[in-house]
Amino acid sequence: MATRKQKSAKSIGDFSPVFAEVARQLRDLPWFAEGWSAVVGENEQVTWLGLNKSSWQTSGLEVHFESWIKKEQIAKRRVPVAMHVEGGHYTRRYAFNTLFHAVVAHLAQAWDGYVINESGMTRLAISVPMESDTLVSALVAEFARLAQLGPFVDRTVDKMRYQRGASTNSDRG
Repeated sequence: MATRKQKSAKSIGDFSPVFAEVARQLRDLPWFAEGWSAVVGENEQVTWLGLNKSSWQTSGLEVHFESWIKKEQIAKRRVPVAMHVEGGHYTRRYAFNTLFHAVVAHLAQAWDGYVINESGMTRLAISVPMESDTLVSALVAEFARLAQLGPFVDRTVDKMRYQRGASTNSDRG
């Protein structure tokens, strides 16, 4: 099968096969069988790849790792890979961020090129060069690196569920 070259790609949709290949390679990694899912999507404005676990949705929050390509990424020749905490009430996002960053900030600070945000939707982010011969492997490497945070996200989400259940039960007392 012929591989599309990203150097000549002008359309956002030209990158859907790239993300499909990244998702295929992620699914072949041993850790993926531990409840992970990878989804590739596309519309007129963006093509994306999301990686998460269904258990990472709680109290309206959705935690996931994501990469996307819009016109801006094509122009800059850089592709972001990020950890997002979306949805829910801002107090729930703040609670997640506080618990999560207390545990993982030291680990992520050692990752070359990552930007760590303690507030807002994007927790961690990096961008990789949009080079045809290295884009798939670079994206797989960054998603695999972020997947190392999976156990921390699991524990943080579980702790939030426990705290919510404890406060709900104490309110009934």
